[in-house]
Formats: sequence, structure tokens, C-alpha cells
Amino acid sequence: MRILIIGFFAFCCWSVLATYIYVCKIKGLCDEPITAQIAPAKHGNVIAGDTLRKPKLWEQAVIPKNLIIYFAFDKSEFNSDAETDKYIIESNKYLDLNSQAKLNITGHTDATV
Repeated sequence: MRILIIGFFAFCCWSVLATYIYVCKIKGLCDEPITAQIAPAKHGNVIAGDTLRKPKLWEQAVIPKNLIIYFAFDKSEFNSDAETDKYIIESNKYLDLNSQAKLNITGHTDATV
């Protein structure tokens, strides 16, 4: 039983030391705080009006549904219709408002020789 307690204590000490070395020494996240001087606001930079009580309206774009486009055999062009144009416009709006979003395009082919 004594060996289990000593082993557990040694493991705890090792994990604390390893965490300190990784966080403070390797990553450098334990540096002393940096002081900065803040300049007084100029008259032109002051926001007029109450911005705390006014709710901010976020513009949201709807995530477009999936769109399936069929191409003619051995062709790379397709006829654009109203649904395709609407999808492209909605996708552009959504990607402009959500910079972290990604557009996934998947293609399939057949095995004719």
C-alpha cells in the first residue's frame, strides 16, 4: 500500500512539473504582464449616443440548401437557371458574413471507357 501512495505522489509531482515546463517554458504563456500607456480619446473618436442599451442587430444569412447540378456527358458546362443563380447569391452572402465558413463542392464521375 505504501508503494501505491508513493507512486501516486510521484506521479502528481511529475505532472505538475511537466505542465509548468510545457506552459511556461515551451509555450511562454507565464510571462509577466505587459503594461501599456493608453492615450486619451480625441474629440473626433468619441462615440455619441447610448450604445449599451441599444440592441445590436446582427445581419444573418441563411445557410443555402444543397444544390445538385447535372452535366452533360463529356462536357464541363451547364445551363444556369434561376435556382442555380439564387444558390450562388445566397452562398456568397453567407460566406461574406461568416468568414470561418467553408464551401464544400463534391463531384462524381462514371467509369465509361
